[in-house]
Amino acid sequence: MNILVLVKGAERFCFAYDNASTSELQRILRQYAADESMNFTWSDAAMLSQRARNMSKQDD
Repeated sequence: MNILVLVKGAERFCFAYDNASTSELQRILRQYAADESMNFTWSDAAMLSQRARNMSKQDD
């Protein structure tokens, strides 16, 4: 089980996923970034995507 957390002021974005769900995580990050009503940017999505890739490499 992997967990990614992003804290932006009072907001917290927490993502729990396993290695088999990485593509679903990527889809959700893109969905959040595209939603203008959320305080979640494309930069946030890119950063968390990179962290997820790094975590995946450590598991190999």
